[in-house]
Amino acid sequence: MKISDKLKTFKLKNKPILIGGKALEYYGLRKSYDWDFIISEHDFEKMKQEFGQFHDFPKNTPGVKLFYETANDELEIDMFVSMYDKFNYNSLIKKSLSDKHYNVIDLTDLLKLIAKNLP
Repeated sequence: MKISDKLKTFKLKNKPILIGGKALEYYGLRKSYDWDFIISEHDFEKMKQEFGQFHDFPKNTPGVKLFYETANDELEIDMFVSMYDKFNYNSLIKKSLSDKHYNVIDLTDLLKLIAKNLP
């Protein structure tokens, strides 16, 4: 299954924002196998009700909520509502690049997010 087909099954109101490894791949910086997205608060609440799988992410990334789903076809998708309180849908959407089925985090914001995750 393609990522575009899988995203359609979630019936999100707002296009999710691609972050993490696949965003690095989008910019030609490295390959990645998993898909990480920031989604709107509205879509997060809807997914929480529909799928019921969410939890606080590990303590080294405070303020993160996660929806994790692994499809039978080995697509690995993580859905975040925010990362480090500063990185949320509303703060990232304005500078993100529009792709057909999702947006891609701005490269500067992606590098800031990665730097925040360094020890």
